[in-house]
Amino acid sequence: MNIEIRPATIKEIKEWWIEERAKNPTDYSHDVWEKWAIEGDESGRLQAFYAWDGEKIIGRATLIFQDDGDQAEWVGDGKAEIYDLDVNIEYRGKGISSSLVDAATTFAKQRDIHTLTIGVEPHETRNLQIYSRWGFTDFLGHGKETYPPRVKDGVGETINFLVYAKKI
Repeated sequence: MNIEIRPATIKEIKEWWIEERAKNPTDYSHDVWEKWAIEGDESGRLQAFYAWDGEKIIGRATLIFQDDGDQAEWVGDGKAEIYDLDVNIEYRGKGISSSLVDAATTFAKQRDIHTLTIGVEPHETRNLQIYSRWGFTDFLGHGKETYPPRVKDGVGETINFLVYAKKI
């Protein structure tokens, strides 16, 4: 296994969403998420990182520098959020998430970010333990986010999350 972690290009982001649509072609939210990722990358508001095993994307994380929504208090002004951290199930437990966070942290430091934040749903106790081990121990507060609807003209799911931070 030869895993490579690197910032994603616009072309790679588009390819990722083509693959996601192929897996679940009826999921309307893919259009919204793809637009968000591409516009965010083009504007410099975020940077996606992908983990590769050869030609296959096996994990990803997004570093958000500026937020245009409800999370503005946890992003910007020297803070950035690690968002959408995910690794394909067959690759979990191999340190890939840690490598993605390390890459995002290095990139953030180069942009004069001094605090990283990360959100976790209260029931995700395993993730909370991992994030704490990575140094995300400063509790900042609670938040809510409504995801895009999965069906056209549907209602998106609203989730509650906890926000933790660490100095870098």
